[in-house]
Amino acid sequence: DTGYGFGLMVGEFSGRRCVPHGGGINGFLSILLWIPEADLHVAVVSNSERLSPMPLAKELVRALLGEGKAVEDRPIDAATGARLAGSYDIAALELPTKVTFADGKLMVQAKGQRAFRVLWQGGNDFVADFDSDVRIVFGDDAQTFTLHQGGGVFPAKRVDGK
Repeated sequence: DTGYGFGLMVGEFSGRRCVPHGGGINGFLSILLWIPEADLHVAVVSNSERLSPMPLAKELVRALLGEGKAVEDRPIDAATGARLAGSYDIAALELPTKVTFADGKLMVQAKGQRAFRVLWQGGNDFVADFDSDVRIVFGDDAQTFTLHQGGGVFPAKRVDGK
């Protein structure tokens, strides 16, 4: 029921069942992804605790399955950037989050975390520059956004009264 057992998790990746296992020790990180439906195994090892192997593993799976995912970096006009910038709260995570816009770039920073850039994909969709599976979808009124990360869906509400 938990989706976890014997060090393995059961999840979904790109619409397919996925069984991942990751780990790390003494300056190394690793990830193994198994896609049973495609009889595909991908393993990536990083010799740095600062460089997650997961984004590369996901890109390899996409490439091997012929599902290349093009990430766009569309320019954001000043009016759109100003409209989306503000303070939000991701209640389920008890996580205050700031969205800022400067020099044509939209940045997101959750309390206690580093700021990261989000790349505009069109419409209300943005992806994190460090992992295209981390998505932020703003509501049409810019009073909400939804964070999609790690299989979770986390709604956020604007709290600055804009």
